[in-house]
Amino acid sequence: MENLESPSNVASLYLARGEEVDRLRPIMQGDVFEQVTIPGIEQGLGLAAVMTHPCTMRGAGGLLRPKLLMARLVSYAAVPLHRWPFGHYRVFPLPDLRSPDQKESVAIDFEEVGTVRSANLVLDRRVAYLTDYGVTVLQQRLLHHLSRVVVPRADIYAQAAPNFEEADLLHEWLEELVRDPSADEEVLRQTREFDAYLNAGGGELRSHLQDDGKRSTVRKRVRIEIRARAAQL
Repeated sequence: MENLESPSNVASLYLARGEEVDRLRPIMQGDVFEQVTIPGIEQGLGLAAVMTHPCTMRGAGGLLRPKLLMARLVSYAAVPLHRWPFGHYRVFPLPDLRSPDQKESVAIDFEEVGTVRSANLVLDRRVAYLTDYGVTVLQQRLLHHLSRVVVPRADIYAQAAPNFEEADLLHEWLEELVRDPSADEEVLRQTREFDAYLNAGGGELRSHLQDDGKRSTVRKRVRIEIRARAAQL
């Protein structure tokens, strides 16, 4: 019988938190923002996490859809990692959210959700984002909360892997081609350029992202394109 995932350590959940957070990292499911108002949901800590799935959160031009599903973070008793599979099913614990040195016990509350305008998400107020592993653990717990069915994490990862790869490549593209990370219009322009590049020629590169055996080819071609564009700056 499949069990819910039990992370081996807290660090495996976070790609960045606190001062490590990179403004150019594309917004992804599980990203935590502070000072977020969710209509109809009490403010509480003011922290909220993006819950929209990676495959549906972006539309034309690779830009975020006008509204995203978000969930409130609440103060929550620390849950030992080895106990994750055996209870606390309505939450996703986020231990030591802002720093490994700042002991903080909070959790995403799956029942405190609502839609937020993506334009209201301020990148300078993002406090943490998850690893690919962390996102799939979040997805697994959310699916279990909604259905009481445990979907193997490997299956969840296989479905989301193209989105993870695309986000990583977009991050590389922005890091190399955006000279001023605070220039939001330039970030949006380069995001559109990246999306157009993936869609060129009938979307061959984008389709290759769906094939695990062809993703390395996509990475190679995107990185060659990045270098060529950077040389012209």
